[in-house]
Order: sequence, then structure tokens, then C-alpha cells
Amino acid sequence: MRIMTTLNFSGHACADSGGDLPAFFGGHCDSIGGPIISSFGEYVQPGHAIVLPWLTTVRTDFRNNLIITNPNGTALTLSVLYRGSDGQTTVMKNYSVPARGLFVIVDLFQSTDFDALLRANGKNQNATATLTGDGPFYAVAAVRSTSPRPESGGRLVIVQPDLP
Repeated sequence: MRIMTTLNFSGHACADSGGDLPAFFGGHCDSIGGPIISSFGEYVQPGHAIVLPWLTTVRTDFRNNLIITNPNGTALTLSVLYRGSDGQTTVMKNYSVPARGLFVIVDLFQSTDFDALLRANGKNQNATATLTGDGPFYAVAAVRSTSPRPESGGRLVIVQPDLP
């Protein structure tokens, strides 16, 4: 099940289930009734791809952090295919996650590697990430509003993958 949990530091919080957008971008909102992250124990198996269904490429208003955990005794090689909202423009990145480690890619869309994807997105600034590893792993994205606008309310969205 797809889950996006939206925390609004100046108001209510909600969990979006089954939608493609967080509540503050028009998605569905239910009251939070459980943990933000359900389980790091449900690791994705080697070669199995997972999708983080919503990231935003708005560099000026949001910071996207990708958080990956590796339970293995050896380093994990993780391939991530970022896809723009046009469905055609992609950026492939490979990351090495240390053994039994937690790896955070901070503010990932600030890299110039993503310039073509951002230009192709135009006004629709949504993106997805498809992740595949050579060992078990788990990943979530934390998308944080950095906008000084009052209506942004200090929002944080935890985006979890669709798991089988």
C-alpha cells in the first residue's frame, strides 16, 4: 500500500493512502493513527524494484532527502532511476551504502545532474524514484518545505514505497 504521511508543524497532520499527491498538493487526508514509518524490518529483496511515488523538484521551496538503510554485512550498491513528470526524462544515479549503515542523500535535486529533468518538468514539478539494490535494503524519502510563505506551514512529507 502506498503511504505518504504529511506533518504540518503549524497545524494538523494526516496520512495520505493510495494517492499520488500529498494532502497539501490536493491529495486525500486522513487523521494520523499510527507510526510515521511502519517498519524498517520489511527489507526489499535484491533485484526487486520499489517506487517512491512522489518527490518534488521545486528547488526553491522544498528539500528532498532520500534515506536508505542497509542491513547487510557488506556494502550495498543502489541504483535509482529518477523520472520527471513528463514520463520521458530520467536521471540514473548509483549510490554505495556502507555495511549495516544508514545513508542519507541530502537535498538531492540541488545537484546540477538533475538540471535536464527539472527543465523537462516545466510547471509540473513532480518526480518519482525507482530503486533497485544488489542486497536487501529499505528506503523512504523525506520532503521538507523550506518556503517562508505562511501557507507552507513547515510541512514534512514521509514518502514510503509501494511494497508487494
